[in-house]
Amino acid sequence: MTDKFDKEEKKQGHLTAEQKKPVQKLELETDDDAELSSHRKLTGLLAKFIVILGVFTAIFHIYTLIWAPMDPWKFRSMHIMLLSVMGFILIPGWAKAKEKVHPIDWFFVAGSIFATYYIFSNFEQLLFRAGVMPLPTDFYVALLGTIMVLELARRASGLALPILCMVFIAYAFLGPYLPGMLYHRGYKMERFFTYIYGLDGIF
Repeated sequence: MTDKFDKEEKKQGHLTAEQKKPVQKLELETDDDAELSSHRKLTGLLAKFIVILGVFTAIFHIYTLIWAPMDPWKFRSMHIMLLSVMGFILIPGWAKAKEKVHPIDWFFVAGSIFATYYIFSNFEQLLFRAGVMPLPTDFYVALLGTIMVLELARRASGLALPILCMVFIAYAFLGPYLPGMLYHRGYKMERFFTYIYGLDGIF
């Protein structure tokens, strides 16, 4: 081994000064200003609220799934509501809204809470009329809930999933105008949205 190193040193003695320059190594440097996440960096009371809500969400799921089962529609509406509140606060809808929570985000937060409240407060009636003979308020709440889920999916995973969903939603209304095996009689918006905003759709 010693002889081998001696030979290498002798060879290097014939190298020019330019050749003896050490090869520059590429180093990955961390930049504090680099964007590592698309999520908002929350501070103060709002950051503490999100932490508490996240812990509560985890405890709620564990407790409900193991010790206190509840109706699937109620449970899943709670699941979507809790994650929607965190999602609309943490994930901005566009780049310029990253610095602080935009009023539109607060609108979606309030809408998520209201949609879940509406399901709980009208649960027995919705079991029989959703997707069959819905009231106008059923339709508006279901439409709002569907839009919020699509928007949250866009923020979290990009455009691919919402576009795919909207293609299938459009098919429900474009069936009467399509040829061959794609044809169907179509659905009224009230029936369609109150149906998919339930256990057989979003939930």
